[in-house]
Amino acid sequence: MKVTEDMNYEEDGQDYDQTTEQSGGLAFGYAGAFGIVVPSGGAVDFFAEVGLYSVTYSPSQAEITRYTVNGVDQLSSINPKVVEYKSSVGSSDQNTETSVRRPFSSVGINAGVRINL
Repeated sequence: MKVTEDMNYEEDGQDYDQTTEQSGGLAFGYAGAFGIVVPSGGAVDFFAEVGLYSVTYSPSQAEITRYTVNGVDQLSSINPKVVEYKSSVGSSDQNTETSVRRPFSSVGINAGVRINL
């Protein structure tokens, strides 16, 4: 899995634009749904359902792939460009940061008509 994050911000009168790609690691989660069908006694039934998707992604590394200041490419000035994520980071660990978790979750509601042929 790969997640691309674009950040645009202004600080001290400077315009910054950065793209970071996070990759590796695993995504864990679950999905579930429940619903009801209301028969009408004929060829048409009515239904409603609620669905839940809960997934969390924890990448193993991040790489800065674009970095500009006021529209000028400054990627060569970034060091390190690649950072490894770990669950715990010691003071001697270089190019490492504490793990991040990205939520990809949603809840949906569906309702409609079912035609029985």
